[in-house]
Amino acid sequence: MSTDGDPQFSNATRLYNIEPTSPTECQQNYTSVKYIQQNQTSWQTLTLISGLLNAVLVVVVIEIKGLQNSHNNFITVIYSWHKLFNSNYIQTCHRLNSYFKFFIVRDPFERLISAFKDKFVKNPRFEPWYKHNIAPAIIRKYRKNHHDDSESVGLQFEDFVRYLGDKSGRQRLDMQFGDHIIHWLTYAELCAPCDISYNVVGHHETLEHDAPYILKAAGIADLVSYPNIPPGITHYNRTKVERYFTGISQRDVRRLYARYQGDFSLFDYRRPAFLLD
Repeated sequence: MSTDGDPQFSNATRLYNIEPTSPTECQQNYTSVKYIQQNQTSWQTLTLISGLLNAVLVVVVIEIKGLQNSHNNFITVIYSWHKLFNSNYIQTCHRLNSYFKFFIVRDPFERLISAFKDKFVKNPRFEPWYKHNIAPAIIRKYRKNHHDDSESVGLQFEDFVRYLGDKSGRQRLDMQFGDHIIHWLTYAELCAPCDISYNVVGHHETLEHDAPYILKAAGIADLVSYPNIPPGITHYNRTKVERYFTGISQRDVRRLYARYQGDFSLFDYRRPAFLLD
């Protein structure tokens, strides 16, 4: 990466690095992770960057530096999340040039279905704003039949598709929603794949093969293992896609595809002709 000027990335880009820190430094925003001690005299520095993607199984990535403190045969490390581009320019360039970088992609339409289910159907209690703030705003603007816009009905996938495909009309809502829209931004917006030279771009559909490959390529396969994935569970599910898009107008589907066409093309996903033609 050239150091002649500042890195140019979309304001939506969400790349994070994870580094060791003390509890007093991170206070509220930290995660305690325990590693079984394996009689190593020192821990090799292992650093990976991952785009934070919605509804995609991503191998957790960390930096481990010469940690010697142990307790009850465990090594405990405290990590804080730092947005990559909050660092100064020299640090950013160093990380982009020297870290092992990867992210996992998924069929764009399946990814949106998963985001919709996770945020608006299952709606974890610790994320109430999706149901109580974002969903009503989308319903008010995009639901055709406003007689059914009560909160009890909830956001429908058709409403979500219409919102996502409205290139100009959604901008004000996106500003209102803030960082919560990262779950349905394009990969180009999230991870800047045209600007950053990633070591590996894996696919959700072949995660059972890609995850071990990433760990091996990163040189940590002997330290970390990925959970077993039942064969076929991450494969593309056309039946599910057809079911969710049933009843949605072809015009709305085409507008949605226009927004995510870059993700389809860039990561070699087939154009969903069965929805578009």
